[in-house]
Amino acid sequence: MSLKALFFDFGGTVDLYPDILEHACEAAESMMKILKDSVGLDLTSRYSPKDFYEYINKGNKDYKVWKSRTFVELPEDVIWQEFFLPGEEALRQLPLEAARQLCLLMEVGFHHRSARPEMRAVMEELTKTGLITGIVSNVHSSLQVPYSLKEYDLAKYFSPVITSADFGRVKPHPSIFHFAVEQCSLKPENCMYIGNSLTKDVYGAKNAGFGFVVQIEYEYMDETNAPETAPDYYIKDMTELPAIVRSCLDN
Repeated sequence: MSLKALFFDFGGTVDLYPDILEHACEAAESMMKILKDSVGLDLTSRYSPKDFYEYINKGNKDYKVWKSRTFVELPEDVIWQEFFLPGEEALRQLPLEAARQLCLLMEVGFHHRSARPEMRAVMEELTKTGLITGIVSNVHSSLQVPYSLKEYDLAKYFSPVITSADFGRVKPHPSIFHFAVEQCSLKPENCMYIGNSLTKDVYGAKNAGFGFVVQIEYEYMDETNAPETAPDYYIKDMTELPAIVRSCLDN
């Protein structure tokens, strides 16, 4: 079983994204402006920016529960219509580009995102192995991962970049893992997956047949009702990954 590719989760793995209320309220205010400008939906009399953030966040939690049952990622405009602002008739006319900007603002504005500080140096080291390095990420925004990779100056290290927003299925469903592997004309057993979630990443990659699975520590993960599964390797930060990769290549 030879190692030929490394696939990374994104949020909580490549980058960190704690919530900061002040940032979230600023993003919520910008989102309300987009809704007013794009479909004439003025919510300022109903919500303060903080109230709007909390309302949308509740809808997002409901959407995540629905996704965990169906393994489906809906189109961005449909998410707004069905989960984030259900019952708002004006959203039936929401342009897809406006929906994409709204979802991007949720992902980069509701959180304070930053790359793991060691990420660039680790990717430089991994590049020397000649292995394919890609991303498989659950994210309802089609723009966020490319946007963040560019912001972190990491885009050159990852190809392919597969997101649930583009693919339409979410981890741990095996199809999104298989799709990523197929883009490289490889088999799952020749690939390593690195992620922070026991359910989405460890169980998902193992169930998809990945030959090597690494879990990285992330303090904000909720592993309630996680399946009984274990990674092949557990690391506290990315600086431990190159040695694991080298050992897999040597064997």
